[in-house]
Amino acid sequence: MASQSPATYAPRGAFRASSAASIDAASSSSSPLGSLSRTIGGARAGNQAKTTFWPETSSKAAGYWLLGSATSVFGLVVFGGLTRLTESGLSITEWRPVTGSMPPRDFEDWNKEFALYKSSPEFKQLNSRMGLDEFKQIYWMEWIHRFWAR
Repeated sequence: MASQSPATYAPRGAFRASSAASIDAASSSSSPLGSLSRTIGGARAGNQAKTTFWPETSSKAAGYWLLGSATSVFGLVVFGGLTRLTESGLSITEWRPVTGSMPPRDFEDWNKEFALYKSSPEFKQLNSRMGLDEFKQIYWMEWIHRFWAR
């Protein structure tokens, strides 16, 4: 193995230390390079290095927003699992997300929705003994899940 000359070999971290020293020397002078260094890097009191991992421009609002979004997605997945376990997933036979997805308001509207559900294969194969009150329970569960995901 050939030995390296001292001019070409530098220990790990030596470049950073020497470049930091030259930047500090340049920023302490009144040269244009020093003022540029202070403008870009900011004047650090006492030559202390930045100790935080996050950028200085981050705000707590963005963190709270991301945490809230992640919590909402997690809740949506859990609620979707509950919707599947109760076999409520196909209780809404017509879903119009663009033109409106208002739930039934009165007894007549509920009977229309229930009649549409009675014509579905899910009702015929799984829920043929279901009444209107039970249908309302699975309908609301599915409606909340879809509206939340929307």
